[in-house]
Amino acid sequence: MSPARPADMPIYDALVEELGDVPAEARLTAERTLRDVGPLMDFRLGPAPAPSRLPQRASGHAVRPHP
Repeated sequence: MSPARPADMPIYDALVEELGDVPAEARLTAERTLRDVGPLMDFRLGPAPAPSRLPQRASGHAVRPHP
């Protein structure tokens, strides 16, 4: 249970038990995405890294940022 919310939230607790902690999962996914693509989106750093350093799709092709 998160210390940032009150302890007595039975409806929320039931939803978390049934569906998982969706807000926490979304937060982790957003943090991971920002960490993975942040360097590609920071235009202050200069050009994007070489294709070999870009994230890979399941097909093995590099994910290229839009120009």
